[in-house]
Amino acid sequence: MVRRRSSLFLLVTMLCIASLLAACGDRATPAPTDPAAPTPREPMEVVVGTGTNPSSLSTWTGTGVPEKDITNLIAWPLIMWDENLEFEMVLAKDMHFPDDLTIVFELHEGLLFHDGVEMTAEDVKYTFDTMSDPDAREGRGYINQSFYRPIEEIVVTDRYTVEFRLNTPHAPLLYYLAEGIMPKHIGEEHGDTYLEQNPIGVAPFKLETWVPQEYISIIACDNFYLGRPKIDRIVFRQIEDMHTRVIELETGGVHAISGIAHEHVQGLVDNPDITVEMKPGTGYTYLLYNQRRPPFDDPRVRQALNYATDAVLLTEIIWYNRADEMHSPIIPVSWAYCDNVTKYYHNREKARELLEAAGFTPENPLEASLEFSTSETWRNVGEILMEEWADLGVNITVHEHEWGLWLDKSRAGDWDMLLWGISGQSDPDRGITRQFHTRGGQATDGSNFQGYANPQIDALIEAANKTFDMDERFELFCEIQQTVTEQAIFNFICSPNVLAAHSNRLKNFSYTGYFYYMDLWDAWLE
Repeated sequence: MVRRRSSLFLLVTMLCIASLLAACGDRATPAPTDPAAPTPREPMEVVVGTGTNPSSLSTWTGTGVPEKDITNLIAWPLIMWDENLEFEMVLAKDMHFPDDLTIVFELHEGLLFHDGVEMTAEDVKYTFDTMSDPDAREGRGYINQSFYRPIEEIVVTDRYTVEFRLNTPHAPLLYYLAEGIMPKHIGEEHGDTYLEQNPIGVAPFKLETWVPQEYISIIACDNFYLGRPKIDRIVFRQIEDMHTRVIELETGGVHAISGIAHEHVQGLVDNPDITVEMKPGTGYTYLLYNQRRPPFDDPRVRQALNYATDAVLLTEIIWYNRADEMHSPIIPVSWAYCDNVTKYYHNREKARELLEAAGFTPENPLEASLEFSTSETWRNVGEILMEEWADLGVNITVHEHEWGLWLDKSRAGDWDMLLWGISGQSDPDRGITRQFHTRGGQATDGSNFQGYANPQIDALIEAANKTFDMDERFELFCEIQQTVTEQAIFNFICSPNVLAAHSNRLKNFSYTGYFYYMDLWDAWLE
């Protein structure tokens, strides 16, 4: 940004000198000012403070919050849902269902990608064909592939109409179609991996500059179908330290931050120049055990560590009680949440008994590592667990990694325990299939990093996704929740509230827990 302003200053200076020389040379009379001409203004730039650096900005691989913060502004979907989980049309103008195995989308005409090429049904087909292709991304495939397995084929019936033909009814699919559309002509020319670093979409903003570990800037798109945004540029500055991000917001260095550590909230609430938003969580924080490695293949060890974890204390100390209790893989605000599950309230004696039965005591301790992505919150969780578990005969070391490295390490299974978080849970399937279906353990199919495999659970998941009967789905999801909690597959900690804050100068903006900073497209800076 400094280089840009310096260049602009130099250009203005040179123009002024040239103008003065011309005036001195011929004494020309200046042209009269046009009173109807618009008054020039400084470019409107909004700065967002982020904690981690994205590893990708494509629909296919940009699945985490750091990526979604940006991709939702540079590649819009056919449809999306609001905070009440009700659908609204975006790039599609209509959606209908001829039968249980067919979804038809009709597109708006004249939608232009950032490069001026019109978006058509072929681009929709290309986007989701690529997402579900196991040979895509140099043979590695994409992490969301399991979401699209029910799609038998995608058929372009005319330039602006596309049909998704399914091999089985699949209730959650609509939620997974809310992904940004990628351009077929770019993917075919450069390869789909090119779009990971050079995203192009139909959206209000387009990528300008990406300096890894520093910032990503996006600029207003002149050909956006709803009109050019009022904001000219949005800069996502990487500010790893949360305390520094808060100071930057308070002093005007940034205009918005999210994922706020709860100890900073009260100071921001007391600041009359800042708006703080707190909403029910769309996900949860949890701990995974690597069941491919002993002793975590022993359910007694997993259950013991669950009992040894004081989730109430963690919620109080780290989240300042701004979080909901979490006992299952479906968030408490979901219609599918089942309260009749095994709950591991803090019980040190029970934990000690189970550990001793598994062969671990303070004299013969369990030695393990706990790993997580760079985060002040997760670092604090790790330190508390390390202290709380020590006198039970569990000695852990904590290791934190940059986001991309941590994600690769998680997928590779090179760990003992992981701290993880899931967000954006819409249909209850979002907290179930990728985490617990056997296929989710494959690199291309999900985040079953712990290696859980249970044919009974696989069958229940598949049945819950095939039926559109809400009562039946609820009963199936309840059985799934009870089984995975009884076996202590995860150590659920809490469902944190969504916390974000922005300067009061930022108008017509509200942070959403599902589509993150998407509302910035229609906001402005006062």
